[in-house]
Amino acid sequence: MLGFDAPKLSQACFDAAGKIWPCGKYARDHIQHLIASGDVSCIVEGKDGYNDDLGVCFVGGIDLGRDLVKHGLAVADTRYLAEEQEARIAKRNLWAGSVSKRR
Repeated sequence: MLGFDAPKLSQACFDAAGKIWPCGKYARDHIQHLIASGDVSCIVEGKDGYNDDLGVCFVGGIDLGRDLVKHGLAVADTRYLAEEQEARIAKRNLWAGSVSKRR
């Protein structure tokens, strides 16, 4: 999908108290919950370097990338910058503490 970068499944983050939490699993679980609520549709806008489709996906009118960023479970890339700023200010999830290096 376009516009954001979510934590890898095995990635861990630290909350405001320095306690580790599985942010990659939280992001996955959040998306799984949304996908379970309805049919997913995607608008393909291009290809990446691996020739995989890139685009924006929706379920029930919800932009999945925007929702992840808004909930502080992904970092904005080229889109969703306002949603990331909102999540940072509110210190939601990734923005409550720090993110470990990717594994």
